[in-house]
Formats: sequence, structure tokens, C-alpha cells
Amino acid sequence: MFSKIVQNRTEKSSKVQTDPTQISKILEESFKKLNDEQLLSVTEASVTDHYKPFIDQCNVLLYGQTNYMQAIEEMKQNSGSQKGGVCAKTLRSGDVAWKCEDCELDPTCIICQECFEKGNHKGHRVWLKKNVGGCCDCGDPDAWRENGFCSDHKGYEASSEQLLQNLPNYVKSSSKEVFRSICRIIKIQYLEIQGCKKSELIDQEGSAKITKLQCLLKLFYEFLVFSVDQSLAFIHFIAEAMTDSYFETINFNKDSHQCCYRAFISNEEKESFLARISKKNEELKNLSEDFEETREQQYIGINEDQILLQQYEQMLEKRQICSCTVLDLSFQCNHLLAKKSMKLIYEFYFQLFQSYKFKQHLGLSFAANFKKLILKRTEQSQYNMGSIGVQILTIDEIGLMIMKEEKLRENLVKTYELVIDKLVSSSFQNKYVNYMYSILFDIKYLSRPKTLHYAVYETDFLEKILEQLGKLYFTDIIEYRTNHIQFDATIYKEGLYNIDLQLIKTYKNYIKEIDPKNVERNRKLMSAFISFFEDINNRLGDVGENGFFAIPLHRLFSYYLSRLIMYNYLIEKDINPQKQARDIMLSIVQKFIVVPNNQNRQSYIQHAIMAIIRPLSRQWSFNHEVLSGKFVMCGLFINHLPKLLYSIYEQYLMLIMGLFQTLIVISPKPQMIINMIIQAFEINPWLKTLHFQVLHQNLNKQEFEKFKPIVDDKKLRQLLSWELKLFIQLSVVEMPFLYPLNTDICSKDKLFYQEDKITKKIENLLRSDIKRQIIHAFLQFGGKVEIKTLKKSLPDFYTEHELFDNTLLEVADQQREGPQKSLFKLKEQYYQQLEPYYQLQHEPQQKLLESIKSIQNVQFNEILGDFNEEYKFGTEFNHIVQEAIGQSVLITYVRDIIIIWAQNQEEFKVIDNQAGHECLKILMMVIQSALKSQIKQQTDFILNMIQFQDNKVIKSLEIIRKQDLAMDKAIQEILVSIFNLNKNLFRELGQQLGLVLPDESDYTVSTNQTTNKSAENDVTIRDRQIKQKEEARLKKEKIMMKFQSKRQKYINKNDIQSTSMSLETSVLNTSRTNSSQMDQSLHEDDEIECALCKETLLSDNFYSDPYGQFAYISKSKLMAHTLRQTLGLQNELVKQQKNQFQMQQEKEISSLQEEEEEKKDYEMIQQSIVKDQDSGENLRDLDLSYLNETELTGGTMIKCSHYSHFKCLNSYLTAKEADVRKRELSKMIGLDHKTFQCPLCRHLSNGLIPFETLDNYNENKYTQRDFDQYLLLSQIVGYLSRIIQQQQIQKSELLPIDIKKQPLVVLRGIESFILHRIQLIDIKGTQEFLKRSRHHVGIREYSNIIDIAGNVVKLILDGEIKVSSALNPDEEMTEEGFEDICIEQFRSLIDNHCLQQGQQQNLIFETDASILCNKLIFYLTLLLKGKYVILMKLIHVIIKNVYKVVQIQALFRLLFLRSQGQLKGSSQQIYDLMNLSELVKLAQNEENSDFIIRSQLPFLRKTLAMILLIHSIYRQSNPDLMREDDKFIMKLLVIRDDSEELQLLQEYLCLENSYQFILDKPQVLEIQNNSVEISAFMEIEHNDGKSELERMVEQLATKLSSIDNLRRQIDQYIVFKELDSQQLVALTKEQILESPYEKSVEMPNQLKLLDTYYTFKFFKTPTDLQGVIQEYYKKVCKNCNTQPKDMSVCLLCGEIACFTLKCCQNLPGMRNKEGELTFHTRTCEGGVSLFLQCSDGKLVLIEGDRSCQKSSPYINKFGESYSLQSKRWDNFFMDETTGGSVILEEYKKLYMNFKIGNEIMKERSQSDYVWRLRVI
Repeated sequence: MFSKIVQNRTEKSSKVQTDPTQISKILEESFKKLNDEQLLSVTEASVTDHYKPFIDQCNVLLYGQTNYMQAIEEMKQNSGSQKGGVCAKTLRSGDVAWKCEDCELDPTCIICQECFEKGNHKGHRVWLKKNVGGCCDCGDPDAWRENGFCSDHKGYEASSEQLLQNLPNYVKSSSKEVFRSICRIIKIQYLEIQGCKKSELIDQEGSAKITKLQCLLKLFYEFLVFSVDQSLAFIHFIAEAMTDSYFETINFNKDSHQCCYRAFISNEEKESFLARISKKNEELKNLSEDFEETREQQYIGINEDQILLQQYEQMLEKRQICSCTVLDLSFQCNHLLAKKSMKLIYEFYFQLFQSYKFKQHLGLSFAANFKKLILKRTEQSQYNMGSIGVQILTIDEIGLMIMKEEKLRENLVKTYELVIDKLVSSSFQNKYVNYMYSILFDIKYLSRPKTLHYAVYETDFLEKILEQLGKLYFTDIIEYRTNHIQFDATIYKEGLYNIDLQLIKTYKNYIKEIDPKNVERNRKLMSAFISFFEDINNRLGDVGENGFFAIPLHRLFSYYLSRLIMYNYLIEKDINPQKQARDIMLSIVQKFIVVPNNQNRQSYIQHAIMAIIRPLSRQWSFNHEVLSGKFVMCGLFINHLPKLLYSIYEQYLMLIMGLFQTLIVISPKPQMIINMIIQAFEINPWLKTLHFQVLHQNLNKQEFEKFKPIVDDKKLRQLLSWELKLFIQLSVVEMPFLYPLNTDICSKDKLFYQEDKITKKIENLLRSDIKRQIIHAFLQFGGKVEIKTLKKSLPDFYTEHELFDNTLLEVADQQREGPQKSLFKLKEQYYQQLEPYYQLQHEPQQKLLESIKSIQNVQFNEILGDFNEEYKFGTEFNHIVQEAIGQSVLITYVRDIIIIWAQNQEEFKVIDNQAGHECLKILMMVIQSALKSQIKQQTDFILNMIQFQDNKVIKSLEIIRKQDLAMDKAIQEILVSIFNLNKNLFRELGQQLGLVLPDESDYTVSTNQTTNKSAENDVTIRDRQIKQKEEARLKKEKIMMKFQSKRQKYINKNDIQSTSMSLETSVLNTSRTNSSQMDQSLHEDDEIECALCKETLLSDNFYSDPYGQFAYISKSKLMAHTLRQTLGLQNELVKQQKNQFQMQQEKEISSLQEEEEEKKDYEMIQQSIVKDQDSGENLRDLDLSYLNETELTGGTMIKCSHYSHFKCLNSYLTAKEADVRKRELSKMIGLDHKTFQCPLCRHLSNGLIPFETLDNYNENKYTQRDFDQYLLLSQIVGYLSRIIQQQQIQKSELLPIDIKKQPLVVLRGIESFILHRIQLIDIKGTQEFLKRSRHHVGIREYSNIIDIAGNVVKLILDGEIKVSSALNPDEEMTEEGFEDICIEQFRSLIDNHCLQQGQQQNLIFETDASILCNKLIFYLTLLLKGKYVILMKLIHVIIKNVYKVVQIQALFRLLFLRSQGQLKGSSQQIYDLMNLSELVKLAQNEENSDFIIRSQLPFLRKTLAMILLIHSIYRQSNPDLMREDDKFIMKLLVIRDDSEELQLLQEYLCLENSYQFILDKPQVLEIQNNSVEISAFMEIEHNDGKSELERMVEQLATKLSSIDNLRRQIDQYIVFKELDSQQLVALTKEQILESPYEKSVEMPNQLKLLDTYYTFKFFKTPTDLQGVIQEYYKKVCKNCNTQPKDMSVCLLCGEIACFTLKCCQNLPGMRNKEGELTFHTRTCEGGVSLFLQCSDGKLVLIEGDRSCQKSSPYINKFGESYSLQSKRWDNFFMDETTGGSVILEEYKKLYMNFKIGNEIMKERSQSDYVWRLRVI
């Protein structure tokens, strides 16, 4: 609407420069007049039109001209550049934004795409972001480093203040008044909106009023936006106007508005404002007489400013003034505005960020109105003003300004307190949870260095916000239930738990700011914490036996306390290295805890620790109860939460365990802390009963009978295990109390990095801790693991630290298993550091215990673990915990459990081996601790425990040791340790009990004997395991034998469902074929069996029960891509040939040197060609008859090594289709009724390759009774149909009747299929085609295809197989016989190339000689299959004559190469260059021999392939022929030199490498008006057998290579075809040659392909992932013409496509719900393609409608692919160093071997989540 107001005017410009002092009055009167007028209707359009004169008047007064648009243009011309110092461009979701880790000053900073492109971020760590909101920070020195500024934005110095000098003087004067008037009016509108009652929103009049106010606000803000767009200098005046309160002239509704606190950014502003207050005070005269009389007494000793402030507060209290600015009111009324207005204001404030002063005022207003912004947020809009906090609070100076204002600071705290109160009272409703999140984020934004320091050291802000956390305790009470709860959400406080996890992230920065050396500040905070915990502990009594989860204050205190204690400990230990750790701990804690008067210091400290640990222990005990299953009736969510705390939320677990450890260590009486923990556990009645009524009574039978009915054995057993495991982990795990230090050192906390000594000590601790973590992660997976699996099992703060990489390489060796798998193997010396209970999480610990049992040849004890302390703790804290446990009541429980475990294992199932192992571990720990500490009290305590009730412990240990070898080793080590406690005492004890305990003198001998005994036991156990495995193997074989006799029974079953079950059972019990076995060569006598019924398949049974091999027939565009790339490559090579010829003449280069340089040149050229394929040559003038005419695809076939009967397969597929579940599963992974998977190896298949070729069909031993003739025929025709479909656009099923109607379609389809495979030899090589194996499609399969096709067509056409009459309607059938059709095709090939004047292809320049030759051979083979000698004779004639054409082509290729691909000059000059005699001489030059060889080899290779194919047809009738071929193939495969290969192929094909046939013929021939007359023999009717055919072949083949015909081909192409002028075409040859017409003849594409250098590469992308992001992020999709939010690039053609976006869903030809990637693959890539996702480098594979995602080939040196969690993102490369290029090469091989479909099906079958079909 505003655009209508500012339209250009036509009247002449007239100046109306008004006195600036009168502008406000003029505008006020004008607005009042318009505002008083009544509007007929209130809409945005009507309001805009009504107030249009006022806006015009504002512009006129602002610019001083009636034609203000002209004034604006003049001002812009005179002002020059209007670029500000700060960008501040608004960024919305979907816009391109960039993060730069090297330029940002805060993690929330971003810049826009334009600033990124204009800045210098080369080599920086940059991120591309598209799901962000906010504004561009370029030019903002508080957010972005100056060296990262773009060329347009240079900081605040270059912002709006610098532009003021370019404004006209009048505009400078008028601006202030105009904008002040507008802002004053805006404030009035805000106050009016606030004054509207809710009832007014309902009635019509009230609604009209609100609408009008909203429209006016929008209109005036649009005016401000328009002004800023004309000149950024106006920002200065607008910012000032928006920060004024206008309290002198504005009255407001006292009931609807309450002013917020007013803060100032400078003393000058404050003094100016107070002066206005004084004036206003005098005007109002609102002070009473009493106040005036006492004024002198009241203001004694107070300065004038303080007097004015008190007067100001009094006026505010009495609602006599409104000190709010427009900014204040925009925050207060934000929730009342329409979305359009919200968006307008939100983006406008970003524009004003050019002014730093405006940002300061905005920050003060934000804090002053914080309560309303939080409680009145509108979550529906992304333009909520509450979200602007991230833009201003992250500026340190603004945050400091807010924090220094006491009332603003109090407003933040009170709002926080209010929200927590509402959160708790509302039982954590989502609304208040979101409010809480907003506050936490804003508090986090305030944690910038200066702000943070002031808040922590100059205020009590931290204590006040910490105090609120106590309110969250006991708000989620969980009661024990015996009936299942129906609705989990009624007791599951999801909002509370999510907030609980977020709190540590918010408070952490504040706690980190406290210097551990600052005694005074830490005492203050410590006293506050103790006070909070005492209150929580006092409230704990109300909880009773119920449970709870949330303990946020404990986790924060853990972080603070561990950090404080550890830091001071490291300093003190460095000063006094001999001082005991426990003494250091006690001195530290006494220094920081303030003891109240008249209280004992140690007693007070112990009491404080008890108050802290009691709620902690109760909560952790509740976790164990839930994990044991006791609270299973409380719902899924409650039972799942402790698992999250243990396994996912690592910081939660670390902090809690660390707090346990630290409190034990600093306690004056640590054993009492252990006892307190146990007491907290015993609140659980089950454990209490177990401890006091069962264990202490040593399983008194009477008590046991009472105990049994009240407990669940399984749950109590788990609960007991969790309890024991906790104390073990507190003793053996060092990580938790080091966690705060480790996380700080990982983030390079400034506190530690300022002190080198402390830094090094912490890094040493961290390095040791990382090493131990890595070792146990390896042991968890058997000592060998992938890097990604290893990192998943480690805490993030370890893997993200730079020490991780070096530490990993220190303890493990890197190994590569294939291109996509990088493994690391743990070094043997680290296996001894095993600690079975090291893993805090349950599942990793179970994996560890299972894994270590499978590790062989490594000696360790899985029960006791590292009892010899191979791992040295970094501190003494773990030993202090062990000492405390050794003097606690826990030892008595351990004693009783061991005794009961040994004596009553069968009767008392609560104590099982798991609990027993844990007790042995605790016993060993405390004994070792006593040996190390030598504390008499501890030693005596343990000795008394061991001697309890006549040495029951020792006796029990002797009973237990008989369980197994590992237990025997463990008990032996425990007994040795007990012996070392008191040798004399236990020597006597051993004699009394008959034990063999080692003496001091023979300790080593006893130990060695024990080791030898253990070794013997090892051998025994190993032999037993081998025997068990052998028995299992024999059992499996016995089961497999049962299936051998089930085949006939299986076939005869009528019930489909039972058939399905039988087949599935057979499949599931059959082992998959080993890949190494599949690589073995296939022999004719290999025994094969049906994959389904297991019957041995024999040739004699084929007709009675046909069978075949699983195969997948598809199509590929590989050949077309290769030809296109190769043409581009050859074009570049042709241009370089001239220099190469010159270099050969100047100097000789060694062959090795030449080969290397040539290889490098080709590689460089290939890369440039692949990078831009569209610029390469198209495929014009090429013989592509073997490809689909439209799609340029050719048929392909792959297979697996398994076979099946046709009947078995049909039954199997029918059964699967009948099973709904299997049908849906098949549909989900992408299988339909035409495609399936091999039941054994899951190879993708769509048919069976028939084992027989119907050669034996007419033999007498096969009669009609033996088989269903039509069924067999249908199966074979179906196989041929799938082949032919890949060569045609239409996918119609062939039937026998179709062959009768259109036999030529079948033959041409098979011909193209065979030729396509032979042409692929140019790319894939001869060796790949000649390879023979059961799983590889090679010569045998393609020869069978020829044989099957010929036999089927011949049998049907010649009537030997009768097509069913039911399928033979009255349609026209072909009357031609099989021979007639083949001869006709043979004849047309010859006619097309050499006999007719208007042939379609020029024989020399447009014909692929190998295709022509192989086509002729194909049809000859079909005609003369039964006469091998005649057939090979005629084939030789054809090859010999076509080879002459190839030789001529090679000469012309050489000619064009020497001319850089182009012949230039007159017609005669070009004609003379083509003198064949001269070209022969050129070819005989040895310097050109390499070119001639490379030109002839492709033809010879492909012709050889065709010959070997034909020979394979005769493999059964002529085995000698096959043996000779095998010898030749072996000889061929070892040749690596082109010259030797040429000679060998010529010898095998009986060809001569001679040009004598040219030299013997005259070179000058005249062109006849008509071409050579067709010989009479072409009219011969071939009724006399094959003799006429033989004569025809010989004569036609000779004519093919005749010099006359070849010369005619040259004349037609050079003299006639290449002349574009229509006038010259009518001339004779002589006239054309005499013409001075200058022309050029380009090298034909077909000649360019006469080379052995064929290339296929994926589209070239940058080698580093950052390069990919930066190169493609601004590319545009050609379909939607936008920059895709998530784009992909096709690796075949380089086209950009939108990935899973809705913008490209309605393209022409696109199917329903088809994604753009699938659409591109189907229409442009022949149905198969690979895409690279530009955002993360992952690959997308597509075949048909199926697709899957694969990991990125961009990897780092450890084999990791990129992810958002990667600690670095600038080290992912796709090169040989990282192995990424090898990965991409593997995918290239998959594409070239046509196995993309198989890879997709493998991925989809194994994945839990798959993409829907065609959706990508």
C-alpha cells in the first residue's frame, strides 16, 4: 500500500522549506485533523488512502520540495554510495547463510551470501546454513572479526553517522523534527492499542478501532522503512527519535499501561532526561504543601540528580508521566500486533543496527520489558520480538550495560523466578516449558566475558538464579504401583527432564567464570550451595519411599566442586609433592567452607556433605530400582528415562558419579559417606529386608521363608547388582571427577590456558584418561573396530579433542580392509589394562564382558580385571574411595553375599554369579587398598571380616573356585593377597583348613605352578570347545541332509501357504555361497543344484523340468556417456598431435618417460572433459544402432551363481505374493511382480537364464509326454523378452505368437544386445569379457543367447513347435521362413554400406566397422549354425574384407591427426591430401606405427570377441576347439604391449598387416551418375541350399573392400557431402575440384573413436568437501530456477537437482509422487544414476524407482565421513591419501559392472528405514 503513496509526481518542483521548529506543530495539527475524521469503512486500503496526504506532507517537509521524489534522486546522486558500515540483512529460513569459525566472535554469528562472496574466507572453516533466522553480522565488530568484513561493510565508523555529511543542510534540520513527530504518533498508537479492552475486540466498533490502529502503525513504520531505503543517514535521526519518551506531551490511560524502568547509556542522556523531568514537575505542580514543607529536611545531603530521580519515581508511581520509548512499547505490544506488522517492525529494527547507539537502547528496552517479552511471546510467528535477544544480548558491551543496572538485573531474576513458579504450579505445561527455554537461552547469551565477570564478581546474580533450582526438586514424585498406569504422561514430566538437561549448559559458563583461587568468592558461593542443599535435604523426608529424577542443583554443584577441588589440588600437589592426597583434600575443603561460630569445623563439613549426598543417593537408588524393573507398572517413559541417563546423556552420568567420588574424597570421615549411601539405598524395603533379615542372619531358614513371597527374585537380583556395581565403579573409574577439567581443557578454557603448569597437568590427566577410554572401547569390540564404531562408544568431549587422534595412533594400529573400511587394532601390551567394570553404561559393560571371553591368546582375568594395576591412576582419589569402602559396612554385606553364594546357590536365587563376581571384585579392591595404604585400622577391619564365624569366607572361596578356570584364577589371586595381609596368621590358617598357601620364600614358585596349572586347564577347555563345535557341525549337516529328499513332495503340494513355509525353511537353512568359491572358474562338469528344492540339476532332465540361473537383465547408458567423454578427450588430443609430431622430429624421448608424460596429459584432459560434459561433442554421425534410439541405452545382464527350477521359482514367488507380510516387505524394499531376489545370496534378479539352448529339441528321446511344450517355450520366450525390452522404448511382453508375427524384432533385439556388450570391450577391456565364472556373465552366456534366439525363432517359424491355436487369432502371420529373414537382413547390411547410391552410412567415415562385421557374422551364424566349416570360411572372408576398410580408416585418422583434426584449403588441395598411395607411405613410417596400431586394435578385439562367442556355441560338439581357444586366451591375457597384441590377433584371425591391396589398384576413378550396378547374383533365388549364399557372401564381401567402392565413399563424403553451398552440389566432380572455393573438412567423429583410449569418469567435483559446498551452494536448479535448499549433483552428467523438495513436483512427464532425482535418472540417465549431496557429501544411488543413501567418499585420514558432529570439517578429502578416491572408484566399478541395483537392494534390505519408491 505504501508504494501508492510515494509514486512519482508530474508537477514542477517547488521548494517549501519550512522552519524546522514549526514542523512538529504542523504535523501534529494535520494528523489530528485527519484522525478526527470518520472513516466509512476500516480496511488497510481505506486507512492508507485516508492518511496519504499526511504521509505526503511528511515527505514534503522532510525533503523541502513538493516533488520530493525528484529531491530524493538529486540527494542520492550527490550522496554517492549508500552502503552502510554494517550489513544487518534479515535472514529467514531457507536463505543462504554462512558461518565462519575463523571470523565469528560468537557461535550465533552468521553472514549473508553476498557478504560471504565479497569477503575473503579462503582456507577458513566455513559452514553453509539454510535453516537460520536473524541478520547478517558482517561489519559488526562485536560479532565479526574485521579481517572477515566484506568489501561493502567496514564497521560502525562507516555507518549512518558517516553519511550525515552528504545530506543537504535543510534535510539535516528537518529530519530530526519529522521523525520525532512520526515516532511520537507511533507511541500514541501503541498506547491506544494497550488501552483497548478485550471486550472491544468483539463488538464491531472496537474491532474497527483496533484495525485502524494496526494499519496506522504499519503505515508509519513503512514510512520509516522507505526513508531509510533512500538514505542510510536517516538511521541516525530515527534511532534518536525512537529512544525518546515524549512524556511532556502525551497523556495515556493509567489503568492499561505501566511504565517500565528507564535506563540510560550515558550520563549525558541521563542528565538531559532529568532536566526535562524537572521542567515537567514544575508544570504539573503535583507536590503537596506538606511535601514542600518537608522538602529541605528530606533532601538534606542529596545531590540534585538524586532529587530529580526521586521526583521521577514519584511521577511514575502516580502515573503522571509515561517514560516508555517507542522501543519499549514495541516490546510490550508485540503480542497484540498482526503478523504483517510484526514482520515489518522486526526487519526494520535490523536495518537500524547500522547504529550502535540504537542497539544499545534496544538492549536496555529488551531487559526492561523482559517479563512481558517472555510471558506474552507469540510462538506462531518467526518475527517475535522476544527472539531478537540473540542479536543484542550477545554483544558484550550491551550485556554489561544491562547487568550494571540493578533494576534491569532484578527484572531478569524476578522473571526467571516467576516462570519457574508457574512452571511448577502448572505441572510443567508446554507453554511454561517454552518460556523457561527462552529465559535459559537469554541468560546464556549474557555470558560474554565482560558481562560474565561483572555478574559473577560484582553482583549476586548467580546465587539468585541458582536458588530457584531448588524449587524443581520433588516435583516429579513417582509412587510404586502394583497396577499398570494407563497414561504415562500423567506422571512423566517430560518438560522438567528436558529443562534439567538444558540447565547445565546455561549455568556452566557462569560457574566457569569463578576463579578457583579466589577464596572470598568461592566461600560466598559455597555457603549459598550448602544453604540450598540443607533446604532440599530437609524436604527429602516428605518423599518417603517414592522416587524422583530431577536433581539439577546437584549436577551444577558437581561441576563446580570438582573443578574447584581438582584445580587447587594440582597446585598444592605441585608445591608439596610429598603431601598425602587426603590431607590436601581436607585442607582445600576447609579453606573454602565457612563454618558458623561455635561449631566444630570437621563436624560441620561432614554434616554439609551428608546434606548434599542424602538426596543424591536417594535419587540414584531410585534409578537403580527403575532399571531393575521394580517400577515397571509406572509406564514406558518412566522406565526408559534411567536408560537415557546412563547411556545417552553422558554429562548427567559423569557429573553424578563425579559428585559421589568428590564428596567421599573431601569428607573427614569418608567411610560414613559410604554408609550414608547404603542407608539411602535401604529406604527400598526389598534391599532393607535383604540386608538386615537375610544377609546378617546368614540365610536363616525362617527369615528366608518370610522373605521369599514379598520380593521378585529377578528384580531384586538386578537391584543388588546395580548397588554393588556403583561402588566398584566409584573405585575403578577415574573419568567422572576429571570430567569438568577435561571438558574445560577441551574447550580451551582461558582459566587453565593462562597457567602452563596447570594446563600440562590437566592435559596429561586427559591423555591418560582418553587412552584408558580407547582401550576399553577396543576391548568392548574384541580389540578390532572401525573408527565410527569406536567413537560412538566414547564420550563426545574425548573424541572431539585434538589429543584423541594422537592417542588413538599410540594404542592401536590402523589397518585397511577394502576401500570403504578402515579398522584399528589394539596393540597387545594394552590388553592387560582391562577393567571389567570400567564402563559406566550397562550395555557397553555387558558387551565388554561378552567380548573379552572371545579374545584368545591374551592373559587377563575377566572377574578381577586389572588387579595388578597395569593402569596407573592420575590421582590418589580412587584409592581414597577404596579405603573408605574397606572401612564401611559394605564389607560386611560383601562377606555375607559370598558366604550365601557359595553355600546356597540353588536355593537362594537372588544372589547369582553376577553378584558374586562383583563381591569378589570389591573384596580384591579393599585388600589391595589395605596392602597399599598400610593403615592398621583398615587392615584389622578386613582381617576380622575374613575370619568371621570360623573363617567362613575362606571356606566359601575354596568352594567357589571350583566353578571354572577363570574363577580358579580369581580366587587364587585373592588368596595370595589375603596371605600378604598377614603371612603368619594365614599360614596357620592354611594348615588348619588344609589349604596350600604360598610361603614367602616360594611365592614365585607357587605362582608359576598356578600359572602352569592354569595353562593345562586352558588346553582342556580349548579341547572341549573344539569338540563341541565339531558336534554342532555334524548336527547341522544331518539337518541339511533331510532337505535332499523333500523336492518331489514339495512340488506336489497344493496349498500355497504350506509351500511358502517349506521353501522358506529350505532357504533359511542353506548357507550362503562363499564369495571366494564363486570366483572359481566354472567347468562343464560342475555339479549344480536347485536353490529351493536342493535337487541336483542334470542336463538330461532339463526338458522334463526346465531350470536356469538367476539373472538380472537391465539397461545402462554407460556406452553413451563413454562415447561422449571419449569424443571430448579425442578433440583435446587431436589439438596436441601437431606439437607431438614436431617433438618426435626434434628429439627422441625414452619410451618410459614418454608413457608417463602421456598418461599425465590424458588424465588432465579427462578431468577437464568430465568436468563439463555438456560442452563436449554430441554423438552425431556415429553408428549407434546397438543402442536404444531415444534413451541411448543398451541392454545389460548380471547373474549370481545359483540355479532354480522354473516351477520352484514360480511356486516360491506365488507363495510370497500370497503372504501379506512378505508382499508388503517386498514392496517396501522395491521388489515387484517382475523382480525378486535370489533366495540364497539375495542377488537382484528378474529371470532365469535357461541352462539349455533347445539344440536337442528334435532328438527322439524327448517326446511330447516328457514336458509341456508350450510352458517351456513361454519360459524361454519370456527370457528373450526381458532382453529385447532393454533395447526398445515399449515394454511389451513377447509371446510365441509375437515371434510368429514379428520374428525380425526378436533377432534385431538380440543382435543389439550382443553388440552392445561387445562394444563395451572398448571400456571394460577384453579380459573382463573373456573371464569365465559361475557368477560372471561372459562368453558362454552371450553365446547361449544367440543360440536360444536362433533356435526359438527357427522352431516357431518353421513349424517344428506348434503355437497353440487358442493363442492364434485371425491375425496376419509372416509367411517367410527363418533363412529368408536372415538372408534379407544380411542383404540389407551390405546394401546400406556399399551398393546403393543413397546409403544411410558412409562406409569409411560414418561406419563402425566392428559393428558392421559382427552384424554380418551374427546373421551368418544363424544361417549356417549346422555347418561349422562353411560358416568359419565365410566369416573369415567377411573379416578379411572389412579389415581392409579399417586399414583405410586408420590412414585417414592419421591424416586428420597430422592436420590437428581439420583439412583446410581448396577442393583440389584437400582432394590431393587424400591420395591413398601417399597415405600408405605415411603409415609405413615407423614414427606413425603407434597411431596405426591403436586405430586397428579396437576392431580386432571386438571381432575376436565375436569369434570366441561363435566358437562357444560349439563347445559341446567340438571340445578341441574350446581347448585351443583357452590356450589362445591365456596367451592373450599375458600380453601388455599393443604391438604384440596386434600381431597375435592378426595371426589368430588370419589377417595381414599390409596395404598392398591399395598400391595394386589405380587411384583415379570417375564418379558415375549411378553407383555401381547391383550384381546379378543379388537377384538369385536361393532355393538350391546354401551354396548360393556362400557365393553371395564372398562376392559381397569382396565388393565391400574394393578400391572402387572405397574411393566412392571418399568422394561422396569429401567432395559432395561436406560442401554446404547449394550451387556447388549441382556441379560435376571436376568442376568442384577446379573451384577456388575455400573450405575445411572436420575430422569425422567415427574416426576419432578409432583409438584404444576410451574413457569413462564420474563428473569432476572438488577433492575437498569444503570445495564442494562453496562451488555448488549458489548453483541453480534448471527446473525451478532457484538455489535448492538441499541440492544434489548428478555424477554422470553434472546436472543440479533438488533433493526431496516440493519445488519440482509438476514437471512435464513426471509421474505421481516422483522426486526430481528419480525423474532425472529415468529421463536422462537410462534409469540408473548416482548423485552427490552437496551439503554433506553423501551419495544417493538410484535404479528405477529404488534408491538409497550411502556414506560420503569425502573422508579424513581415519576413514571417517563427514557429519555435523565432526570436530573438524576442513579435513575431508576425496583423494588417494585418505582413500576417498578409492571409494568413489568402487562406486564407478559398480556402475560400470551394472551392479548399482544390487547395491541398492542390499542397502534397503539391511536398513531399518528406507526411502519410499520414486520419492527421491
